[in-house]
Amino acid sequence: MVALHQVRGPHLLTLDKSRLLQLTRNADYEAFVVQMMEHLRKHFPRKVADFDDMGLAEQIHQTLLRAYDHGYTSHADCARYLGLAAALGWSFDDDIPWVRQSLTDGASEPTERLAQIHQRAIRMLRRGPSSVSPT
Repeated sequence: MVALHQVRGPHLLTLDKSRLLQLTRNADYEAFVVQMMEHLRKHFPRKVADFDDMGLAEQIHQTLLRAYDHGYTSHADCARYLGLAAALGWSFDDDIPWVRQSLTDGASEPTERLAQIHQRAIRMLRRGPSSVSPT
């Protein structure tokens, strides 16, 4: 794995879409992507095994753009969103009806919605991967 540089402690990364696009060449953004690559390779090895480093970095970038479209901009929310994408499928936000509905529910804040999706996904995955897709 190519590590561009070490992340210096936890930090909060908040971005708007234009800033996210600008940061694709920024060292902090690259460090976050590298950190997420390492996280995904450690915790989801089978889900990312087919990706080389460049491919995984691109998948992470695309997933971060999707996360932003749903209102997720903090480091913690983006990391959680990436974990859900790896566990449930890279297009989980479009492919799983209950996730799609939860993400667009304006009754709660984005971070709260993501936490609820995360908890439901964990419960369902414990019962087996096929239990995640139904409504």
